[in-house]
Amino acid sequence: MKLEDFGLKELQNYVDAETKLDSLEEQHQEERDVVYNSCYPSYGVDAAGDLTTARSSVEDAVIMLDELDESYKSLIRKYKERSDVLRRAISHLADDERFVFERKFFEKKSLNGDGHILLDKAVFKVCTFIQEQRNQKKKQEQINQQADLRQQVRNWKLSQKGAG
Repeated sequence: MKLEDFGLKELQNYVDAETKLDSLEEQHQEERDVVYNSCYPSYGVDAAGDLTTARSSVEDAVIMLDELDESYKSLIRKYKERSDVLRRAISHLADDERFVFERKFFEKKSLNGDGHILLDKAVFKVCTFIQEQRNQKKKQEQINQQADLRQQVRNWKLSQKGAG
């Protein structure tokens, strides 16, 4: 498989998914911390100069946390699959290949001459792995569709026997 067949842009989408997932995890934790902190009283002064206090009830905080978690789960779903595939692909690299791959794609650092040769090998291996995973997923989806159709036909035949 040539890199052009898979596409460096497609590989970058997988790397970006990993980066986005990390960012979303950090943001989610910060939002959870805000909710936790809202359970403690906070003090302030309103426009009239009077002292005010604010505090969320524990019940409200639990509801907010549940809503945050559900929102987070639905948000990360599209990034998680690509991130998992990329992580598995990287885990199949030799240590030196993993080093140059992560240095180039995650740390955004330049490489020396030998590093480019290793990077080419690493990119080829990662792209090949991702493409194989895509093919396996498509094949499994086809098998599942065929099984669903067979089950629908069986159910239809059983309903026809019962009606006749």
